[in-house]
Amino acid sequence: MVQYKIFIGSDNITKELNISKIEDTASKFFNAFTLEKATGYWNGTPEHMATVTVLSTAKDLDQERTNVYKLAKELKESLNQDSVLVTLQEVNANFI
Repeated sequence: MVQYKIFIGSDNITKELNISKIEDTASKFFNAFTLEKATGYWNGTPEHMATVTVLSTAKDLDQERTNVYKLAKELKESLNQDSVLVTLQEVNANFI
């Protein structure tokens, strides 16, 4: 199983963390994800940020990876970000 994390900062124009836009956008690509709010630092300045975590259980991992990057790109553009960080990690996980 692959775990993807997308790190999203506050909108660079409004300086607000637009949780509803993040939720709506993530829901277009995935029917299951975790959304967490936190404080992050960019260029030495603290800002409100969010992390979207997706666990891939798909048979087509290439398509899932494509959707993660499409989501990250759409969030980057719609929230006026300089960049959005995407990480991926192999994980051992079991649904019980």
